[in-house]
Amino acid sequence: MRLVWITDPHLDFVTDDQARALCARTNSLSPDAVVVTGDLATATTIGPALGLLRDSLEAPLYFVLGNHDFYGGSVARVREAVRQHAAASDLVYLSAAGVCGLSAQTCLVGHDGWADGRFGDWRRSTLVLNDYYLIHDLRDRRTRLETMQRLADEAAAHFRAVLPAALAAYAHVVVATHVPPFREACWHAGAVADDNGLPHFSSRVVGEALTAAAGAFPHRRLTVLCGHTHSAAEVAVLPNLLVLAGAATYRAPAVQRILDLP
Repeated sequence: MRLVWITDPHLDFVTDDQARALCARTNSLSPDAVVVTGDLATATTIGPALGLLRDSLEAPLYFVLGNHDFYGGSVARVREAVRQHAAASDLVYLSAAGVCGLSAQTCLVGHDGWADGRFGDWRRSTLVLNDYYLIHDLRDRRTRLETMQRLADEAAAHFRAVLPAALAAYAHVVVATHVPPFREACWHAGAVADDNGLPHFSSRVVGEALTAAAGAFPHRRLTVLCGHTHSAAEVAVLPNLLVLAGAATYRAPAVQRILDLP
């Protein structure tokens, strides 16, 4: 089966015609399914963006949300609105789904994920992301790290819940998430991010959940698709655990990779 992967398209930065051109390019690849690993739009534009993708793509669409998708809103409200939109539109919001079979041998699972401040040096980091002004849950500096870690812990719990069944039933599990779950997959400016950037762009707790699952099923394969950093990376964390981080450029949404899967 052919899975086309897109990440960080930021459709709020482009015209509808440009977004449809991305869909036309995707359709030309004859995918059996399409997966988007977050940052489709913003809290106020995610509904129209999903509607355009639904109407323009010819293959089933699976997706997770990224941090930008919550800009202008709160995490819980955006997730619930997206869950309802997806349920009414034959789209699959992976954070609200379980194990999604793609073929007899391959399935897809996913969750938005969140940076958790556990890699690098959160307390000394001088980075201040737009997230901390534009996502309602993160505006309070006093509770920001706690909130981020709670969101990341929710993602890790989701993967701990779905991966055992997925790996028991399928030889290959594709994992979609937004935030790189390993330090080695979190790149910026041509190198692994430093301790200043890592707290904001990686999710250690999700990586721990994935590593545990891969270790428990050494004869099964996991391929992790993520985005967030806009920098490409490919890391074999374990012999059966491959992580692909996608590149992205604002105002130039593109197909990230074609995966021809068993």
